[in-house]
This record gives sequence, C-alpha cells and structure tokens, in this order.
Amino acid sequence: MNKKTPILLSVAGTLLSAAAFAFFRLRNRAEKTPFFEKSPKRSPAKPNIPASTLYKTKGIKKVEIKAYHDIKLSGFFRGEAKVRPDEHDKYNVDIFVNDNDLIGHIEKNRRLSNSITVWHNGAVFAFGLIPTSGDVDNSQQKTFAFIPVGLSDNATEEILTALRKLEDREKILEKEEIASNDYLQILNDHQLVSEVFKKYDLLNEFDISLSKKLIPALSKQLEEEEDWEGLLKLEKHASLIDELSERFAGATYRRISKARKTKGIKQ
Repeated sequence: MNKKTPILLSVAGTLLSAAAFAFFRLRNRAEKTPFFEKSPKRSPAKPNIPASTLYKTKGIKKVEIKAYHDIKLSGFFRGEAKVRPDEHDKYNVDIFVNDNDLIGHIEKNRRLSNSITVWHNGAVFAFGLIPTSGDVDNSQQKTFAFIPVGLSDNATEEILTALRKLEDREKILEKEEIASNDYLQILNDHQLVSEVFKKYDLLNEFDISLSKKLIPALSKQLEEEEDWEGLLKLEKHASLIDELSERFAGATYRRISKARKTKGIKQ
C-alpha cells in the first residue's frame, strides 16, 4: 500500500546543488504558462544563403545572451529562438519564453542566424539558464541559451522529453506530502534524463543530481508502509544506491533484502 506519508528530507537542495538553479520559475507571474514545445509549422523558405555560412556540424549550440529585457526569470527557461533581423543587426536572434515574452537577444551570430533560417525556417526550440542572483540585467554571470540546431525532430523531442521530466520532478518536490510512487517515478525519470544529457554533452552544463537523502528516506518510508514491491523496484537503482555513503547504502540494501525475504525471493 502507498500512503502519502511525507519523506522527511530537505527539499531545498533536493533537486540541485546550492549553486544550481530552480526550474521553471517566473518571478513576475502569479501562474505558470505553457512553455514552447515545438517550432510552429511554417511555409518552406528558400533563402539564398551560402552553405559556407552555416554551422559545419549540427548539434546543440551554446550561445551567450548579451541583451536582456525587463522580465525577471529565476533559473531555467525553455522557449524559442527566432531569427529577427533589425536595423542594427541583420543576424539578430531573439529568445522568447511563454506567450512570446522576449527575454533577450543573441547578437551578430551569422552562423546561428543562417543555420536557423535554412534548417528551421527561422525558429527553433531553445532552453537555458539565467543566473539566480535576482536581476539579470545587473548580474555579473553570463547567461546562455542552448539551441538544437540542425537536429532531427526525433532528437529534439528526446531533449524536450528529458526537460519535461525535470519539470515534473520539480512539481513533485514542491508538494508538502509526497507518495512513495512519486519518488520512485523521480528515480525512473532520473535515469532517462541522465542518459539524454550525457548523449548531448549537457551534464557539465546543468546540475541534475538528486539529493543523497532521497533514496535512504524513501527506503525507510517504503519499509514503514510495508510496501515490499516498492522496495524491490528500488533495487534496480543500485547504481544510485552505490553512490551513497556506506551507512546509507547499507541501510537501503538491508531493507531491500528484507523485502526479498518477505516476498519469498531468494537472495
């Protein structure tokens, strides 16, 4: 049985390290609005752009956002990069979130602008991290956008799925009472997210680590609930358990062993 018993662990820091970020929080909005999911369908463009001015390799491009608008963001953002030339910069790329809220520009980047124009008809999914110091305009830290340029729809969807999993994680951890199954879902999602972030070389860019307290506290809760099936499910996350201290790893494995014995499963 799965009682919604709160796990007594510190949620602050559960998702990320102290220097990391709080996911998907807009400080200037009372409610969250949906993030951009996919670039809208546009009529095929046939720009006369030389291939020599495009990126030589396709992939996730990390580019600095140098000009901000007065929108207070906290941490991670997910939105869209749009090519929008202006009188000062014919290669200007704007970064939008939510309902076309402009958060800044990527300036004078010909390869980025031309590649988005040719490969994505002028607009493509983007995500990034804004320093959490408060006012992005006065922050001494750089802000970067990560833009999947030239990737297939399947690759883009793979990245989006991982980001949605992280968003789901945050929503779960914000709850006052969290069911054991929700924590098990976080562990399952973490494996997928880690694989995707490793595949696209994002592990050094974002801290997606879990609190070291989560698994020991969860195993204790499952034992108290006599949820032996849940403890057996926890066993498949041995790689995460092995990263714990000897004390916490040992306690977790003892509970799993108890579950196996109770269910009549040979050790």
